[in-house]
Amino acid sequence: MMLPDLDAGAVPVGRSTPASSVALLICGEGERGEESVGSCSYIGLSGSLPMRSQEYVYTVYELRTGRVVDTIREDSRAQDCPDDIGYDFEDQEDNPDFVYAQMSDFEVADVLEDVITGPAR
Repeated sequence: MMLPDLDAGAVPVGRSTPASSVALLICGEGERGEESVGSCSYIGLSGSLPMRSQEYVYTVYELRTGRVVDTIREDSRAQDCPDDIGYDFEDQEDNPDFVYAQMSDFEVADVLEDVITGPAR
C-alpha cells in the first residue's frame, strides 16, 4: 500500500521511492461488524442502505525478513460510506441490503503515520 499523500513529510508527494530503500510492507484487512453506524444514499437508488461498522487490521512487516513489526487495529472513525456499490436495477435479488463503513485515505495515513515515520522497531 503506497500512501503518496501522507502529510508527515516522510513520503514526498510526486516522488517515487526506489524499491531498495523500502523497509516496510503494510497489509490491511477489514473485519466486518454488526453494529449499525448510519446510512448511505446513492444516486439512482431510492432510499438509503444501512451502514454497519468495520474494524481494520494493519499488519506491518519488515520487508527484508518478513518479520511482523506491528499490528494496528482501528475502527473506521469517520464512518465514510463506500464511494460506489454494485447495484442491478433489474435484478433486485442480488442487490446489497447494507454496506460497511470505510476509512478515508486521510484516516489510513493518520493511523499508519507513526509506524511509517517513527523509529525502527
